[in-house]
Amino acid sequence: MESQIEIVEFTDPYCTWCWGSEPVLRHAQEAYGDQLRVRFVMGGLVEDRAMCAEYGVYGFPAFLVRVGERAQVISGYRGFSQVGGLIDLLAGSPVARQHPTFQDEVVLGFVDKYGSAATREVAEVFEVSDEAADEALDRLIAAGLLECVPAETGRLYRAVGGVTPKGR
Repeated sequence: MESQIEIVEFTDPYCTWCWGSEPVLRHAQEAYGDQLRVRFVMGGLVEDRAMCAEYGVYGFPAFLVRVGERAQVISGYRGFSQVGGLIDLLAGSPVARQHPTFQDEVVLGFVDKYGSAATREVAEVFEVSDEAADEALDRLIAAGLLECVPAETGRLYRAVGGVTPKGR
């Protein structure tokens, strides 16, 4: 693919959904490599308000996805599969990308980096089913590397001791 892919996230530092988009953008950077450029527009900054208005962005997060000359704005939190699907749609055909490595140690590093993660987050970032994500999380619990923490909406997982195996 010769066209550059660009994702502009319209964000606000107080928006928790915006923070939640970071793993999705990181996944996109890993998947598309040098084909992808990611930029951020802070909606609350005076110098960025004009760009928000230009694209009709009034809530956060929102994403301007551009492939070559074609572009579209999507509003609200989006998982990688939705962003990747839009990139393919704008490109006119599937765009080559790397799939993330799904190994227990990589999952542990992801959970440790963000402090905690839910099954759905692991499944979305690693492009696996919720069942496969649960199996990996259960193996990490059995190995004593993760703990399960009850949450209002289900379960969260966090690394025991806050250190990945690479740091031990």
